[in-house]
Amino acid sequence: MLEPSLTQVIASAIDDKLIDVHTALPGVVQSYDKATQTAEIELQVRRALQTENGEYTTEELPILPNVPVIFARTSQFYISLPVKTGDSGIVIFNEAIIDQWRSLGKSASPTDIGRHTLAAGVFLPGLFPAAGAIAPAPPDDGVRVAWVKGAHVTVYDDGRIEAVNGKGYFKLTASGQFDANGNFTVDP
Repeated sequence: MLEPSLTQVIASAIDDKLIDVHTALPGVVQSYDKATQTAEIELQVRRALQTENGEYTTEELPILPNVPVIFARTSQFYISLPVKTGDSGIVIFNEAIIDQWRSLGKSASPTDIGRHTLAAGVFLPGLFPAAGAIAPAPPDDGVRVAWVKGAHVTVYDDGRIEAVNGKGYFKLTASGQFDANGNFTVDP
């Protein structure tokens, strides 16, 4: 048997280290704690491993506990989503573990020297398999907040606003004209 070259040894060592470097993977919520906004996440892509004979096999990665869930947010406003078991999204693995920063709320040292480890993930809801694409497709000229069973509010780039559900709708045009149907009450 031939001895491996220095290049092969170095390449093998790098590959061995990179197997535990994670950047981003799709995941599914197994449970969610709305008080702490953390979830248990099951990753949806298995880890590929090369066997000693050069073939490939895969293994499941562990369920990730206490993963912070990201919502669009600033210091005064936020957009929240009701996170449910079975919801899909993407887990982004930070360069370092952020637990100390999250608990202290200021610059902090990581509790581990690992880089891009499974313990450094955050979850961003919204990445779904192709079969779960939003239908009908979202408008390309506005922002829509919608419930998958039909109710939605859309603010268009020309200033129009529409709100629709199964019982009625209202529309406010860019010029201020109001149109509605369904039962509604106007208070003085």
